[in-house]
Amino acid sequence: MTYSVTESYPQFLKDGYITKNQYKMDIVKYDLFIDINIPGKMVNAEIEITGIITDQTLTSLDFNFYDNFKISNLTLDGLQEEYNHSKTTLSILMDEIPQDTFYLKIKYEGMPKALGPVGFVFGDARQAGCAIGTMQTELAKL
Repeated sequence: MTYSVTESYPQFLKDGYITKNQYKMDIVKYDLFIDINIPGKMVNAEIEITGIITDQTLTSLDFNFYDNFKISNLTLDGLQEEYNHSKTTLSILMDEIPQDTFYLKIKYEGMPKALGPVGFVFGDARQAGCAIGTMQTELAKL
């Protein structure tokens, strides 16, 4: 009997995946470094992602990454890689599929989008600028 781990995923998690490639990797660690520019209503950030390839039929590393952020640098295992970034999808094209663990580093900047009850917004609190973040762990959307 063949059994896929994704068969046991709750439906709310399945609904958040944007490509089949996302089922073929496990993210084990996110490190996010963020500089918040309140007057400019912008963020400059770097994210370091550690992941494990769980299926060697993987064709690209796909992430939820909104197009309001401009990527200034992207490396996979220390090497520059080609990528496509459109709407809410970031796809990293790989010459070779990593055999096990991969390390992805992305530097980016932009204005975060407010996404209802989750997200990041700028505002005024008694004439002083402020930034409010409501973070979600579900699929760690950027």
